[in-house]
Amino acid sequence: MLALLHGRVADAWHLNALLVMLLPMALTFAAACYWRAVKASEFEWPKIPAAAMYGLLAAGCLFGVLRNLA
Repeated sequence: MLALLHGRVADAWHLNALLVMLLPMALTFAAACYWRAVKASEFEWPKIPAAAMYGLLAAGCLFGVLRNLA
């Protein structure tokens, strides 16, 4: 994360590629939550499709296994 904050994307990718790939999705989710909180009088969490959650979980597990093999 520190490498990203300093603008060194290549170093961040080398240190933790999964974080670099998932950060745009996390920021989009945070922006959607913020927009809903500002717009609505009562906050409701955005619905994330189950397939997306299982896909992210599988990608994280696969990344962990492949990274530890290398």
